[in-house]
Amino acid sequence: MRGIFFVFYFFIIITSCTNKVKTTDDIIIEKVNALLDSSLDNNYSLIKKIEFCNKAYADVQTIQNDTIRNQYAIITSFNFYDLKEFQVYYRILNETKANALKINDTTNLIRSYGYLGDYYYDSFKNDSAYYYYYNSQKLALARKNNLTASRVILLKAQTQQNERDFLGAENSVYLALKLNLENNNPNILYEANRLLGIINVELNEFTKAFEYYDKALDIVEKRESEIVFYPFAKQRLLSNIAEAHYRNKNYEKAIEFSSKVLEIKDLNNLLPMTYALSVELKTYSEYLTQKISAQEALQQLNQVLRLRESYNFYPGQISSKIKIAEIQNDMGNVDSSFYLMEEVHQLAKSYNILNSQIAILEKKAELFKTNQSLLLKEASILKDSLIKLERLSTEKFARIEFETDEFKKEAEKLAIRNQYLTISAVLMLLIFMLMYVVYYVRAKAERLAFERQLIDSNQQVYHALLEGNKELEERLTNEKQRIAREIHDGVLGRMFGIRYQLDMLNHEISEDSIEQREHYIQSLKELENDLRGITHDLNTEEIRIVDQFMTIFTNLIEEQRNLGIQDEIVFQVSPRIKWNSINEDVKINLYRITQECLQNINKYAQASKVLVLVEDTEKDLILKVEDNGVGFDLKKAGKGIGMKNINFRVQSIGGYVKINSEKDNGSKILVSLPKIPPKIYKPQL
Repeated sequence: MRGIFFVFYFFIIITSCTNKVKTTDDIIIEKVNALLDSSLDNNYSLIKKIEFCNKAYADVQTIQNDTIRNQYAIITSFNFYDLKEFQVYYRILNETKANALKINDTTNLIRSYGYLGDYYYDSFKNDSAYYYYYNSQKLALARKNNLTASRVILLKAQTQQNERDFLGAENSVYLALKLNLENNNPNILYEANRLLGIINVELNEFTKAFEYYDKALDIVEKRESEIVFYPFAKQRLLSNIAEAHYRNKNYEKAIEFSSKVLEIKDLNNLLPMTYALSVELKTYSEYLTQKISAQEALQQLNQVLRLRESYNFYPGQISSKIKIAEIQNDMGNVDSSFYLMEEVHQLAKSYNILNSQIAILEKKAELFKTNQSLLLKEASILKDSLIKLERLSTEKFARIEFETDEFKKEAEKLAIRNQYLTISAVLMLLIFMLMYVVYYVRAKAERLAFERQLIDSNQQVYHALLEGNKELEERLTNEKQRIAREIHDGVLGRMFGIRYQLDMLNHEISEDSIEQREHYIQSLKELENDLRGITHDLNTEEIRIVDQFMTIFTNLIEEQRNLGIQDEIVFQVSPRIKWNSINEDVKINLYRITQECLQNINKYAQASKVLVLVEDTEKDLILKVEDNGVGFDLKKAGKGIGMKNINFRVQSIGGYVKINSEKDNGSKILVSLPKIPPKIYKPQL
């Protein structure tokens, strides 16, 4: 059955290649074609052929063009079908269908649906076959591809005919012919008339059946060059005509037409089921007309049965076994005939083939003469069921079409709803991103404002230090001038006088001169003391210079004491700290952090004791501020501007801060600042 749909596309696919520069896909396709050719070469074993097919399918998956990849996946599935790897064939078609749906590859989706319909048709699952054929038809009609739609509708008609929905099958055939009016495609005309002939044979309308068969035969012979796989199409039609003559009990004509079918060489490999039907019709007709013996007929019919069993063709197996049982009964092998009829009856029941069950019951009543009334009654009941089934089949197929259309409508609604949900999600994401940008810009603006405020604050402290330094410079200048005058007017003058007197007494040795020299030596000692005093004054000024920052820092503490809020403030600074080696930014931030801590204590702590301790390590300054106040909530306090100021100042020069506080148990703040901060350091917000 797969070949019926396949032939409509095979030449289109193969002839679609044009002369052009080879691409990577072209090279892969050449390799795939070579592997597929090898898989059909009878010089290889079945295992080797399957291996070729698997390699071909693996290469197909590497084709870059999605549409061509789907196309060659379908072609590869045909070879698996020919090797009777039906499950692999089914799996590849389902994968291709899914891929075609993803990329909206309608052409290969139509094909996938059609070939899946063939798979279910061959599996005698007519409902599923009809469903896939109908989907293929709908897509083809939507694309206004009437030729493809006509082909699929004819396949659907065969499914309806198998389910004995003869009216529905006829309507489908007429629809296909209507769609084909413009194209006048001989393949559609041939298949339509052949199907109408089969339907009328089932209805025992043999005259009409032969009219349609004659039309189909006329098309085949007159338009031979346009018929796809002409010899096979003709042989299939001849086998249908032979079967019609056989069922009309015209056995001579059945022999004539079945013999014509068998004229094609190697037909058993090319069209195995057509070959099996023709051999069966010819053999049994020849047996009935006594042209061959019962033994010869049994031998040939058993060969046909084995062929049909190899393809799991159950209707054909039933037909072969009924005829074999009849011949066995004619030969007197009643028991063998009876058991074979029982076996075939169970086979027909298992596949719910009612018309075969009826034929078996009638044949059992005819052959064995036992329980005839019971068998004929059961056959009559089945005939009533068959009539009901024929009526219900039309309703069933109409329901399949309705449910398929309803499902598609629901799928379309769901797709629209998903589209709305996607748009809503995107809008929500954009709103969130916009809110984040606004928040980020606002936070950045606040940070810049805070940095400006910090810079202004630092500049104020720096200006205060500069003013202090200016004052100090003036004092130093005045002191230098005073010391210069003292040295020039006092020390140097006296030194000159003493040197002069000592020179005059240098050559005298009298007691009086000795006393005078001792006097001048005493004067030198006094002069030495004067110089030591001047030196001491200079050292004191140096200390004053170094202690200028400490003066400002100490004043800050004294201001807190003067406020009188705390009973006790302990202020300790390590004497080891060399303030002149510490970066100015570090000293300014140390001052401001201490100021902020003390202000917070004054505002909120209700403390009676405060400790301010400044120490140093090799690389860092350490500030500790402790109080015995009411404490505070770290989470809430962290949001305040004061704590933000402290954190920002610490981070701005690469330090760190640690804060501990408990309710009614005071607070402790530990700050570590590098003496020389990193050159580039950006604090985190």
